Amino acid sequence: MVNHISPQSHQYQDYVANGDNSQFRNMFVKWKDIWPKGAPSADELQKVRTRKPAPPVLGVHMADGSVVPLWCTFSDQQIDINPFSEEGWKFTEASLRSLCERGARLIRLDAFGYVTKQAGTSCFMQEPEVWDLLSRIKEMVKPYGVQLLCEVHEDFNLNIELARHGYWVYDFALPLLMLHAMRFKTAGPLKHWLSICPRRQITTLDTHDGMGVDDVAGLAPLVDVPELEHCILSHGGTINYKHFYVPGGEFESEAAETIDQRDGVEVKGGGFEQQCRKSKCTLKDVQEFLQPDCMQGCYKSVPHQYNETYYSAMDEDPKKYLMARAIQFFTPGVPMVYYVGLLAGTNDYELLKKGSIRDINRHYYSLEEARAATRRPVVQALLQLCTFRNTHPAFKGRVFIDGNMPDHQLHVRWYSGTQHLAVLQADFQTLDFSISHTPYETSADNSGDLSLDVASVFSIDALDMPTRAAIRKQLAKAMQTPNDGSGFSSKMPVQSEDHKIGSGADNRFKLQLASFNTPSPMDTAVQPDADNQEGLSMAQELECRQMARSMTPSEAAAEGVTDARAFVDELLSDGDSQNDSSARNGSIGENSDGNQQQQKQQNTTASGSNGNSNADGNDHAKHSIQL
Repeated sequence: MVNHISPQSHQYQDYVANGDNSQFRNMFVKWKDIWPKGAPSADELQKVRTRKPAPPVLGVHMADGSVVPLWCTFSDQQIDINPFSEEGWKFTEASLRSLCERGARLIRLDAFGYVTKQAGTSCFMQEPEVWDLLSRIKEMVKPYGVQLLCEVHEDFNLNIELARHGYWVYDFALPLLMLHAMRFKTAGPLKHWLSICPRRQITTLDTHDGMGVDDVAGLAPLVDVPELEHCILSHGGTINYKHFYVPGGEFESEAAETIDQRDGVEVKGGGFEQQCRKSKCTLKDVQEFLQPDCMQGCYKSVPHQYNETYYSAMDEDPKKYLMARAIQFFTPGVPMVYYVGLLAGTNDYELLKKGSIRDINRHYYSLEEARAATRRPVVQALLQLCTFRNTHPAFKGRVFIDGNMPDHQLHVRWYSGTQHLAVLQADFQTLDFSISHTPYETSADNSGDLSLDVASVFSIDALDMPTRAAIRKQLAKAMQTPNDGSGFSSKMPVQSEDHKIGSGADNRFKLQLASFNTPSPMDTAVQPDADNQEGLSMAQELECRQMARSMTPSEAAAEGVTDARAFVDELLSDGDSQNDSSARNGSIGENSDGNQQQQKQQNTTASGSNGNSNADGNDHAKHSIQL
């Protein structure tokens, strides 16, 4: 925890008892020290990013009877610290070193974006201070081989930038983009995100918090978000809000334009006025720490996270839920499954009544209840998917999202070298999906000896946004190069027709997703090393062509792109000279000796269909999941 500390900590207790004589006096953020006049004006307060309908300040009653205002971003049980001070850094370093020495491999930096407090700013992710702090932490944990995971709910570009600096991030955009695809029967926004998202990311569908609204800004059509909200609320879900201070003049203008429903009748300004009446009380509680003009405004609340279990969000439909999980497992990055999601839990309304709005997805399982949950077919199927994701060697390699499919279809391939391939095909109109893969040794410990030091799959994480845009412009017409229709260029030989994934070859067999004999899935959040080769590989060419597909002809013409094919061929020529030619000319299918040993799985198709034919025309009825 880089941003705050418990009021029960001995550091805080020592400061309260001894004030300026405490050795920890500089560890905490003095509210008055931030503002030039000792308190913020309405204009300054408006810029501050807050997480509660009140200024981020707490009046602390000291042992000597005085009251000292300290910065408090969250609740009064979370007191902000200053990691830039000597005392604050000592505490941060000691905490991190303690985790490292106990064998941590990946450390989550919770709420780290709030550590930068500067008057006249949002006091969130201020540069260069925030990057300097992250770099200092990174250097501290480097000798231990530990990597850092930055937890932040913000515009997706920030996560791309964090990954570019070598930090792991969460894919908080995936939950709502998945729900959007299911609701509107289109994979367009989802496919776009999968093609540009960081590869150095932990993918999620559910967490102890909620599904982030900010995280899909710019990814899902804005007009669709209210319908997603309505969908969640119709299941009994809840909303966790974020809050903005609105100065007096803007409050009056916005209240006049706001229309709310009250008893079925439209009431102008009704809901906003109610919000402001509540926030006026919180402003009054801390008015001695504010300039007088702050008292003329109020706090406005807008949705920050939607709260419900993901199984409930999928209408408690096993097929839809497994399809969502399968897509998560094929999404670039490392999949993480929340415990309630692992057990396909439903909304806990009883706990919601007793606790906070986020408790709807924080059910307390007894041991007997958890054991019973694991016997449910949908959970058995999910455990088998976890095992497959952890053990198939294809997921040690590279990923390709085929952007040439119809909007309602998603086609994702993972492959490692020329021997291992796993393919997901999903249709959001029919809600059918299938997984096909090459043989692999189930007896081998493919999940062991893994590292989180993963090189970017296409070196995309290392590129800034202008460079990415330049590549896309240069390759705008690259997709004119003939290909075999499978997403692989004709220059890159793949498996023979008899062993092509999705061809209906006889050497495929059903992946028993409903099997009751499944290994532990607890290694799901561990990702193998990606190949780190120099030169342009097959996967990189596919990424180039994929990016080119996202450019419209008018955009390409505006940039003067006329011969992207020659550019690609030049890169391929350079890449071939650096890479092993055998890796590019091999075939995917049976081993050279043709043996089908018991220790190896055959080419396999797992299907979530209802018995209909797959989009490629192959009959998958005999491979459907039995729920």
